[in-house]
Amino acid sequence: MRNVSHDIEIPRRRLIDAACECIQRHGFAGASEVMICEYAGFSRGGLHYHFKRGKIDLLIALAEELYRRAWRRALDNAGQDARTTLLTALDEAIATQAMGVGDEQRVLVELWLGARSSEKMSATLGAAIENLRRNYWENLRQLATQWDPTIAHYGYLFRTLLRGITVERAAGEGDQAEHLAMLKTLRDWIARELEVRPPVADTPT
Repeated sequence: MRNVSHDIEIPRRRLIDAACECIQRHGFAGASEVMICEYAGFSRGGLHYHFKRGKIDLLIALAEELYRRAWRRALDNAGQDARTTLLTALDEAIATQAMGVGDEQRVLVELWLGARSSEKMSATLGAAIENLRRNYWENLRQLATQWDPTIAHYGYLFRTLLRGITVERAAGEGDQAEHLAMLKTLRDWIARELEVRPPVADTPT
């Protein structure tokens, strides 16, 4: 018997992977529906068959996949200790701002910025990405709290700074080098604070 859900998932995966590759190579603006279809070997009709609103729904699915991968990495690190979980998340956030380390982080930045290119994009893709981002950080906070509430507080402090920087970047204000320096300074301070604090249990009780 054919696995219908599997048959549907394969082309959806090809389209998501193609969208990711297009954005990596050509940026958000350059990744048109036509180009994505060419990369995936699909017609535009095939794209709309699997993603009813076309590019918007496809990019939402791409953002969901990238955040799922980030969450899986967080869970993998959580198997070691809560400090690693937090510091890895902070490093990924800094890489996202730098847009120079990690293809997936660059794609998320492109999606975030591209979602603000029009009112339609902001109301659909932008709202979806903001919800994914908020859920990711909240889940990460809860994960860290299982081990040590103070670690979660450090994460909240970093996220507050990151949010302010994100708003400045969206408004075309501030200097990227200065933003990165602030994030790295706070990350290094948190790392030092975690080193001098008394050890805590590495697994939930």
